[in-house]
Amino acid sequence: MKLHLAAVVCCGVAAALWWAPPRRTETLRAAVRDAIGPAAAALQQVKRAVAAIPPMWSRSAELAERLRRVQAERDRWRIEAQRLAARLVVVREQADRSRQAGSPPTETQPSAPLVLADLVEARILGPGTSRLLQSGQLIGLGQNDGARDQALLLEPLPAIDQGTDVRMAPGLPVYAGRCVVGRIVKAGRWVSLIQPVTDKQYRGYAQLARRTSSQIELAAFHDTPRPPPEQTEELVFGARGLLEGTGTGLCRLTLVSRTEPVQVGDLVFTADRDGAFPYPMFYGTVVRTELPPGQPHWDILVKPAVTLDELHTVSVLRKRLNPDRAKQQTE
Repeated sequence: MKLHLAAVVCCGVAAALWWAPPRRTETLRAAVRDAIGPAAAALQQVKRAVAAIPPMWSRSAELAERLRRVQAERDRWRIEAQRLAARLVVVREQADRSRQAGSPPTETQPSAPLVLADLVEARILGPGTSRLLQSGQLIGLGQNDGARDQALLLEPLPAIDQGTDVRMAPGLPVYAGRCVVGRIVKAGRWVSLIQPVTDKQYRGYAQLARRTSSQIELAAFHDTPRPPPEQTEELVFGARGLLEGTGTGLCRLTLVSRTEPVQVGDLVFTADRDGAFPYPMFYGTVVRTELPPGQPHWDILVKPAVTLDELHTVSVLRKRLNPDRAKQQTE
């Protein structure tokens, strides 16, 4: 009934407006325009704002993708800077030796090396992936290779996704950039286990070094013992010793004579460098030194530069015979 009444009223108003004089209808139209004008303007603003949302969203996604590419490029250049910094140290050492030894009396002919070294990337397997591999769903339950890999994953050591299929073998060093992570201790067909530098069984030849600036000492006191590897201040290498894991978060540098200068903030690098891989790799920073009375050696604690907990990928150093040399031998 109410709807019928409203319809009748609307029809009556429409008829009255139709037959009303133009002067009166124009006044009524102006009043209606003034009444709905603000609402119409607000509606137009809402429509424009809604229409602008897709471009804004697309712009945000574009900026996020650009940021991701910039970060990836930054990481790539950081790794390249680390490689060049390591190469610079080697070149300086070679230059120092050349100055001390003098130039050869005749021209030295270049030769191909017998052993080549390369780094292969490996991903650290998390607990979820390790459980999946242990179940045999991915590496063939019951097969000899698969059974060995499953047995390796039961051991309480971090695992990586590279094995003997890419020439992984016990003893190969493991790095993160220019920093030492540990070494391969066991290798299966598809996976290998890492022995961290903090493991009680870890041993490695090491050498102390010091930069010519005071940044290293300041970093040690502020609990940031890892110096940026891309910095290229000259390193002064010193005493050599044996780095041992302690089973905690630190390492111990042993066999450094009490007559050698050692202080907190000194750097510790690998000492077993050779012609195939002559780069000094970074173990960490000295965080405590003590000279026990009557003992011939320092007691030195070293904080590792990196820990496996903060890594997702590592690099494993492999060495192989130069195929060009092997080819020359068969000719």
